[in-house]
Amino acid sequence: MDFSKGSLIHSREKCVINVNYYHTGEELEVIKQKIRKAASNIIRGIQGGTPEETALYLHDRLVRRCSYETLSERPQDAHNLIGPLLDYRCVCEGYAKAYKYLSDFVELPCIVVCGEGIHPDGSTAGHAWNLIRVKKNNYHVDVTFDLLIGQKYCSRAYYGLSTKE
Repeated sequence: MDFSKGSLIHSREKCVINVNYYHTGEELEVIKQKIRKAASNIIRGIQGGTPEETALYLHDRLVRRCSYETLSERPQDAHNLIGPLLDYRCVCEGYAKAYKYLSDFVELPCIVVCGEGIHPDGSTAGHAWNLIRVKKNNYHVDVTFDLLIGQKYCSRAYYGLSTKE
């Protein structure tokens, strides 16, 4: 949905909201099929394993699969499942949504967390990451920060952190 091109008309009697969509219904069905196929291909690589191993596998696949960047032709896709699962480029919100989507596939309890990220220089900015639940414990998973600090390797510095950490 393109919120920048929508409109809101209201009076005391009624409210009308006009929205514009990025894709037609038919296009959206094709995109959803492609996303499901991409997710299935990732999930297929899970060889049994414990919930901890599954959670780490999903983290590592996303770190290795995508680059952190926006898409110039469709910047909104860097924030949804299209960026990380079909275009291999996204921002933190795209990573977090993809991790959540894949976690749902394997029934790993997971939510997307939106808050402030602290950069190495101490500055802060809006950021999204995940919180997973494994064996009655909650752990933070930040695919974006692991990708950014790892550069050419798969960092796990921001994987499996407690809220204290």
